[in-house]
Amino acid sequence: MGLAADAPRDGPGAPPHRAVEQLLDRIAEGTPEVTAEDRAAAARLADAYTAAAYAAPLPASATVSAPSGTASSSDDAAGGTARHPLRHDADRIVGLIRTAR
Repeated sequence: MGLAADAPRDGPGAPPHRAVEQLLDRIAEGTPEVTAEDRAAAARLADAYTAAAYAAPLPASATVSAPSGTASSSDDAAGGTARHPLRHDADRIVGLIRTAR
């Protein structure tokens, strides 16, 4: 006898990886082609979301600094062109969604 909690969740409440796979499957049924690169980008975004959702909260006194090799807010304010490592992945998936509409 299976409980509802044992069943895989679909739709908006699905875990991030399942949700993006379902989204890409629905897009692939339409006009735009979903490539392996698109699926890899979606997986990286789902990984980042999952890691952030389960990360321990920062202490109130903690300061946030950009990892070496990435842009900080001061770089952006000074007109720097550095972008977040997942920006390309996010733009790729948003482009797929817009094309599928």
